Amino acid sequence: MLVGCQAKTGINHFFVTHFAGQAGFKSYLCLSLRYLPLGPPGKGNGMSALVEEVVCPSCWGEFDPADGVWISRHPGLMGDVRLGPDAQERFQPSRFDARGFPLDARGQACSEVACPHCHLALPRYFLEMRPLFVSVVGAPASGKSYFLGAAIHQLRSVSGERFKLGMLDADPERNALILDYERALFQQRDLDSPLDVAELIRKTQYGANAAGTFAAVRHGGLLLHRPRPFSYRLETKSGHPAHLEQTDDPNNQKVNRILCVYDNAGESYLPTRQDPHAEEVTAHLAQARFILFVFDPLQDRRFLNEVEQVKGPMPPPKQITGQYEVLAEAARRVHQLRSGDRGAWPPLLILVSKWDAWHQLLPGVDMSEPLRQGSRAPVAGLDVERIESASDQLRTLLLRLCPNLVQTAEAIGHEVRYLPVSALGKTPETRPGMNRPAGPSGEKGLPVEFIRPRDIRPTWVTVPFLYGMARFVSKLVPKAERKLEPKEKQVAIEKSNPPPVPSIQETSPKPRPPAKAAVKPIEFDFDPEDLK
Repeated sequence: MLVGCQAKTGINHFFVTHFAGQAGFKSYLCLSLRYLPLGPPGKGNGMSALVEEVVCPSCWGEFDPADGVWISRHPGLMGDVRLGPDAQERFQPSRFDARGFPLDARGQACSEVACPHCHLALPRYFLEMRPLFVSVVGAPASGKSYFLGAAIHQLRSVSGERFKLGMLDADPERNALILDYERALFQQRDLDSPLDVAELIRKTQYGANAAGTFAAVRHGGLLLHRPRPFSYRLETKSGHPAHLEQTDDPNNQKVNRILCVYDNAGESYLPTRQDPHAEEVTAHLAQARFILFVFDPLQDRRFLNEVEQVKGPMPPPKQITGQYEVLAEAARRVHQLRSGDRGAWPPLLILVSKWDAWHQLLPGVDMSEPLRQGSRAPVAGLDVERIESASDQLRTLLLRLCPNLVQTAEAIGHEVRYLPVSALGKTPETRPGMNRPAGPSGEKGLPVEFIRPRDIRPTWVTVPFLYGMARFVSKLVPKAERKLEPKEKQVAIEKSNPPPVPSIQETSPKPRPPAKAAVKPIEFDFDPEDLK
């Protein structure tokens, strides 16, 4: 049965299938997904290859692209079995128009796809790129929102300028909250008027007020809360070592990613069991490629005392929360969701925030951008060695001042790094006599902290994402490697080729084969001399 035929400018596609069972129908549905109009055909435009298996970012169900359900458009087709009476009906298409778009029951052409498991809408990019899940965790008032706003804003420019990696919103509507954070931090009209830091970014909502961060889905008679991540397209550009000009080349799927960032209010991680849906909306922890834990050291009394010995009196923290308990609770949930497999715990990056307030405690750490640009290399390389050196120094400091953090982190994670970050880059100012209203118990209100928008210069906020992608995601962010001196090369050779221990039976030593230099693989084709 001939179900469709279409001629496009420059190329002809014949949508033909014989409805000889489900396979024939799915072949047509794949064609309709494959050739939905995205622009004029030609080199690098118009067509995109589909992934073999789609992973839903809300329920993490896996499905073939042809098994996705479509979202009806006719206003008379309201009501969905999963999402309730206020959602458009989801359906498996059986009719298509001449352009290849599925038609709903009222004949309206549809273009939006949804997950067949939870019925939540999916940006089309999830059908074309593999996802990269990243979870951001932190206690209440730890500064997660400030960090995310600064990090995403800086990543947009750094990834494109230095790594030839385009970063665009995959779902601008769902990313609206992060866009608000970015505007608050970097798009103020008056750059010199001091702003109240506490009012700059509103607190992440919790429970029923956080409807924008999750969606209610009915499944098996239960009402489940599914998290809704912020999603960004990471696509190689011309000049990136792994870039391919043909967008329909399947090899693009091996590099390009959809970055899915999950953020919940700190209260969602408190081990109180007050919110029955807390574990549902934080289930992304078990799917994360790496986890970012934002730690505010100024909430730790011992750490704060050390800072005050160097800088003098500091404003007390506006809130003191159980940060160690939050980390332990997050670990418990991962352990439970992954059926107790401790080896499957994702890498854990501890982000020690407000570096601007305590940098005197780590005078030897170089906080300039950890990037190396070669003279002939088109992209920069991430200086992983310098990042890990900073991690080692920070770990030593934390082991002395916050031993509970180090012990908790390293008891649950097989790979842990400690990174200093600052979302603002400058310690906010206080003014004498300007305090917040007294608390309910009559205690004196905390000082109001101000910062000028001109002074906001985030420090190392992109490093956690870049390091995670360089270390744990193949070929996305290149790593720069330092050229070893001859003496260092010889030490490396000796370490990689230790002398054999002679057995008792040996009467004369056997000649050893010539040692081969242990060459650490380089992610991309860089000349190490250029990155020296």
